[in-house]
Amino acid sequence: GHAELFGAAEQVVDGRLDLIFVFIYDDKVCIDGRLTDTTFFARCLIEIHEANRLPLVLHGGSGTSTEDFKACIHNGICKINVATAIQRGIMKQMNARLAAKPDEGYIPLKQVMIDASRDVVADHIRLFESDGKA
Repeated sequence: GHAELFGAAEQVVDGRLDLIFVFIYDDKVCIDGRLTDTTFFARCLIEIHEANRLPLVLHGGSGTSTEDFKACIHNGICKINVATAIQRGIMKQMNARLAAKPDEGYIPLKQVMIDASRDVVADHIRLFESDGKA
């Protein structure tokens, strides 16, 4: 196995192991935080998932490519944190609105934040192949 490449943090809920947070790192696989070998990454996820049969979490999805997200969701990752993507989406829309309307009030800006959040979340739901599964 590739156990030397793995780190894990466990979440215990009500006295039972609920999730495993997986860290996979190898300097041949990750360059500047970017996966360069998604086949290796997928094999690692499969190995961890088969050994534990618990939900796996990807923490820090920022900058993850569509291909890497697909490798994750097809190989045991069931939760992906995307808060930074939501925050970036909000800031992009807020900056655009304020550039067009520098004196915009709070209520319209609040709606920009809500709409931007909804759009980013909807995009990720589709990306993660979760649309229509609720």
